[in-house]
Amino acid sequence: MKLFLIRHGETVDNLAHFAGVTDSVLSNHGVSQARYLGAHFASAGLRFTKIFSSDLQRAFKTAEAICLAQPSQMERNPPPVHRLDILREQDFGSMEGVTYLTRHRGTTGRGESSRLGEDTGFKEMESMESMVARMNTFLDERLLPLVAEDPEKDILAEEVVAIVSHGVILSVFWRCLLSRFDPQSVLPSPRAFEQSGGSYNHMTRWANTGYSELHIRRKLDEQVKQDDASVIPKSLSVPDADGMLVAWSLTIRSINDRDHLAGLKRTGGGIGSSKSDGAQQNIEAFFKKDKSSR
Repeated sequence: MKLFLIRHGETVDNLAHFAGVTDSVLSNHGVSQARYLGAHFASAGLRFTKIFSSDLQRAFKTAEAICLAQPSQMERNPPPVHRLDILREQDFGSMEGVTYLTRHRGTTGRGESSRLGEDTGFKEMESMESMVARMNTFLDERLLPLVAEDPEKDILAEEVVAIVSHGVILSVFWRCLLSRFDPQSVLPSPRAFEQSGGSYNHMTRWANTGYSELHIRRKLDEQVKQDDASVIPKSLSVPDADGMLVAWSLTIRSINDRDHLAGLKRTGGGIGSSKSDGAQQNIEAFFKKDKSSR
């Protein structure tokens, strides 16, 4: 299985506000980022067999751009986007829609009001325990069944899966996924090791449309070459979890990759940062035009 973990394109809220479960839209620049990502995957010859997305439109529209960019094939159409609320971003509670500056001035790190004794109608952020539970449920019910398909079908040679979601929840998913493997079976490529600064067991930052590529293989079928993946440091400790994939290895090919954005410039005059107007129509038109020119 080839697995791509992808953060959505830029939104207006990304620039100044906390937007967890707030259904913010892509900015014009975010639409362009999604287009570039879809074209990048298509030009690399990737043919996705499954695309999962958060149900929030910023992730769903990014996933749609990837789907629309997939080349048409006589034997099959691009897969539909599976839109799931379980892949939503962390709920920031009372911090939803609050500017970053306001948060630092008036609240604690948990989003609690610093004005003690006042009835502020405070709502707590979603806990780490809740997010871990969500991601483990997604793993058990959606992703791992693809890994556990009948081996005789050789399904892993065919499955190419995209998960389009949000920065915080993708970081939680990353840790939950790695916890399912023996630490000695997690193999970062030299490129991934460099991209992460050596800290690939914890992902803390995801760029807009940044993606990480991972390969899941049976250990018996896996032949890791010295120039293909480096040995995991002995000091790395990944916590155990139920449903350990003891017969599988995980190769991290890239982390928070942004090569597809090379040459993309933000439109001046504030247009690039503005809310996209009719983003879906623009994306569809872009890819129809691109395909007709091939």
